[in-house]
Amino acid sequence: MRPIKIALIALMIIVLVPTVACSFIGGGTIANTDEIFASIMYHNSIVVRLIPTDATQANMVYQVDLYENGKLRSTTTVSWNQPQINVKEAKLVIFPASEEEYDAYLWQDLSHIFSVKLHE
Repeated sequence: MRPIKIALIALMIIVLVPTVACSFIGGGTIANTDEIFASIMYHNSIVVRLIPTDATQANMVYQVDLYENGKLRSTTTVSWNQPQINVKEAKLVIFPASEEEYDAYLWQDLSHIFSVKLHE
């Protein structure tokens, strides 16, 4: 019963969290930020869903900077291969969050708190 409950909750997150229309890059948008949320599947995490654009280069490793209220909080990387770019496959980028943040942010739209910048 528990896996079904978790799957239903995860589905509700996907349906309830609104799309965030923000993207960043100097010289062309590399990816669009589709969602920023706390996820049941990635406990104690802030998840950013990125969708590649026509400016995304295959196999290029991009740095993803997470900003909290305009202040740099964390950094990781993301890349897409050419077939993933061709079909605009979204990538989930995972950033650590505290238990307290996770509890408060679950089910919430976080786009007014967090933003991302992608660059080479």
